[in-house]
Amino acid sequence: MKAWARDLAPPRSDVRIALEVIGRRAANRIVLEKAENYRLDLRKANLQGAELRGAHLEGADLWEARLEGAILSGAHLEGAILSGAHLEGASLGEAHLEGAFLGWAHLEGANLVWARLEGANLVWAHLEGASLEGARLEGAGLVVARLEGAFLEGARLDNRTSFTAATLRGAAVKDVDFTPIALTQDQIDSAFGDGSTKLGNLKRPAHWPSADLNGHEFEEEWRRYLSNPASYVPPQDRA
Repeated sequence: MKAWARDLAPPRSDVRIALEVIGRRAANRIVLEKAENYRLDLRKANLQGAELRGAHLEGADLWEARLEGAILSGAHLEGAILSGAHLEGASLGEAHLEGAFLGWAHLEGANLVWARLEGANLVWAHLEGASLEGARLEGAGLVVARLEGAFLEGARLDNRTSFTAATLRGAAVKDVDFTPIALTQDQIDSAFGDGSTKLGNLKRPAHWPSADLNGHEFEEEWRRYLSNPASYVPPQDRA
């Protein structure tokens, strides 16, 4: 996915210049826009591979925008509408997505490391293979979200975070505290954690390593599990 994203052609020069102007608007201009309820309209825009690092796109309407492979690291997308947007392989590390609407968005293989997703709506979002290490998910709604094979190590949740009907098959959940949220045993049985994962009243799956592994050890075991879940044996049960 990452190699594919890198090979995408960047936007045309005129589009790129326009984006640079939009994304680097002065702070007083952004304040004025908010006061006038102005919303930047980028619906269905083709921004594949765009360089938008640190851009100010607060409240922007990016409905069904094409942002595959875009660089949005540290970008400000608070309150933005990204429903149905294509963000496959996009870089959103440390991006500000507080209160954003990402329902039905495609984030397969996206980098969301340390992203701020507090209060974001991710209903039916596709996060298969996405990296959410250290992501802030307090108050986020991941109802029916697809998180197969996602990497959630150290993601932060609270009692407002919702994983109702979310798919967690093969998701890595090391150092995640699930005690504040409602999660089913079936959901946790399909995921992969270790001794660091807090489960509250849920039963720890037998296929999980019982020890609190270091990062390298955990990733090695996780990938071994993903390669053949049916035959995987955790370290404590190996002869």
